[in-house]
Amino acid sequence: MIEAVGLSVPASSRWRRRRKARSWVGRWAVTLSFLAPGPAAFALQPLIVRTPRARVVSGVELTRVTTLRPPQGERAFVLPSAVVRDQRGAFYVLDWISPNPVWVFDAAGKPLRRIPREQALMNRTIVRALAVAAPDTLYVLSGGSVIFDGAGRVVRSQDIAPDASIFAFLVFPNGELVLQGIIATAEGFGYPLHTIGVQGESASFGAGKNEAFDGHPTRVMGSLAHAGGNRFWANAIREYRVSLWTSRGELQRVIDRRADWFEPWTGWDGRFDVAPPPPRLISTWQDRAGRLITLTSVAARGWAPVAGRDHAREAPPPTAAEFERANDSVIEVIDPKQGTVVATQRIRAALIAIVSDSLAVGVSSDTAKSVGVDVWKFRLVPPKAR
Repeated sequence: MIEAVGLSVPASSRWRRRRKARSWVGRWAVTLSFLAPGPAAFALQPLIVRTPRARVVSGVELTRVTTLRPPQGERAFVLPSAVVRDQRGAFYVLDWISPNPVWVFDAAGKPLRRIPREQALMNRTIVRALAVAAPDTLYVLSGGSVIFDGAGRVVRSQDIAPDASIFAFLVFPNGELVLQGIIATAEGFGYPLHTIGVQGESASFGAGKNEAFDGHPTRVMGSLAHAGGNRFWANAIREYRVSLWTSRGELQRVIDRRADWFEPWTGWDGRFDVAPPPPRLISTWQDRAGRLITLTSVAARGWAPVAGRDHAREAPPPTAAEFERANDSVIEVIDPKQGTVVATQRIRAALIAIVSDSLAVGVSSDTAKSVGVDVWKFRLVPPKAR
């Protein structure tokens, strides 16, 4: 199973048994569900407000502003899988296959430093996710969390839980963690969301246990986004459904987006070399105006299989070029209060994350030695200006 934020994909059953990272990574309608707050909010019947047709008033214009690459003489990126940005504008890039899994760049794209694998992993096997806290503290998640200060020094490390498979996480200003994934404890197993307080206290929530995990890791793979205070947005990659929670487990709102280009799905073998990949909701972001920005990865127009590949044979590790050729991206801006999609845009680029109110990042590759992370600036524009 490949376990990284931007490119989280499930492995086939055969790959899961072998435990190798071998898999790869028009109806405008929005449904808003409002639930009374409370730890057991998932058990209540929601009041659903339906909008039969969203009012799309804008498009999204994207301009590439820079490309992040390690400096000459250093090992090139293999396949960047996650990017986060701190309050100073510095970028942190996770390259899940590389011996140097984390690179740090300044706001202009200049390489600052790298965090070697042995330092980031702390004797674990794979870096799964990144998060930042004010102003420049980096959290690296593998089997536990390793915390680095602004100079790249380890502040502390801590275990999360035995056999935890965490695919995304957030850090609140008080140091509390929100995790998305599987925690194999009697209290936590079966729930997709978990909080860990600064004193180590924990809670798990997200849905009833019978609903939360149906045997497919895609139920607990997705993204998290800050929503102000102790609130956050959470979603699974396999459906266009985003839920607003508090860190106390109170469900406050659900956005259920209906689009003819996003058919919900359950199982997927994670490969995009032999069949078009399904749509995957891989990143969300709440901007200063309270709007929700979403990023969905979809099969590229004109998708074609990789020559010589078939389902009967195991896939080799993916390349950045193969990932880029197989995927397009859709950025949308949603007004949660009005229940409308105010902007939508499809782009021929393999984006992997929204990192600010106006910046997105994606994988690009001219050759195997020039893999980079493109930084795109976006803004809303009237449809006639697109």
